[in-house]
Amino acid sequence: MKRKIYSAIAISVVSAFLFWGFTDNEYFKITRSFEIFAAVFKEIANNYVIDIDPEIMVRNGIEGMLSTLDPYTEYYSQEYYDDLDLLTNGNYTGFGF
Repeated sequence: MKRKIYSAIAISVVSAFLFWGFTDNEYFKITRSFEIFAAVFKEIANNYVIDIDPEIMVRNGIEGMLSTLDPYTEYYSQEYYDDLDLLTNGNYTGFGF
């Protein structure tokens, strides 16, 4: 189960970057960076003293990556985005009792 999650995460992230218009040097840097990230992630997941939650690891990795940028760049999880979409669009179906 863990391996499927890791594979799905790695494939989806790498695939997203394949379709962007990077030069060969930028593509090489991105590919190499993902390979390093995946290797570290795999080592931690397989050999760490206690079991880790891969979703928490990836979320923390994303937050760490974004923390090096400006303070206004944020990552919203799907759950948060769904709540935000409901608040901004106001499309709620329910009963007004």
